[in-house]
Amino acid sequence: MHHYFVTEALIVISALFFGLRLVQRQKYLAAMGIALFGLAAAIGVYRFGFGKISELADVHKMAGQIGGLAGMSLIASEFVREKQKRLLVLFLAFVCLVIAYIKPGLSVPLFLLWSLLVIAGTFISVEGSKSRKIKWTLGASLMLFAVIFVRRSPFLGPEMAWHAFHSLVTIWIIVIATVFFKKPY
Repeated sequence: MHHYFVTEALIVISALFFGLRLVQRQKYLAAMGIALFGLAAAIGVYRFGFGKISELADVHKMAGQIGGLAGMSLIASEFVREKQKRLLVLFLAFVCLVIAYIKPGLSVPLFLLWSLLVIAGTFISVEGSKSRKIKWTLGASLMLFAVIFVRRSPFLGPEMAWHAFHSLVTIWIIVIATVFFKKPY
């Protein structure tokens, strides 16, 4: 079980590298969102790397669920250009976080909803041909795919499922950051 830290570390490294590049481009909400995914993974690195598996299980789970929800909503908010609308989206994100904290069972459905908003934001914001839009939108869909089909896949088994999940999250971070690098505004 200690080997889980390897793919968690990939998330941390990609979140650090691409989060800093987003800050350089003044995409602060996306950078903070990606940082939250990196933070959850950093807890996993420590948890598995230093044998704190049971002691940090609940903290890691909460960081993954609540941090992931907050991160996804911050990334979705980055797509909104107008300040008033962005504030409304951030307020809705806060409401979702409160709901998820009170009713933890709703954190995954809310996360999936924000994931759909990120996917839609990607499709709308990517310029160029339809095939280019579809390519980047499919990349932005990796997180949704990973959460629904890979994270607890009975076909892969627990170890392979988590490594595949972490690998897809790493790729997703790279894709999402790159989408913001290519944005015209």
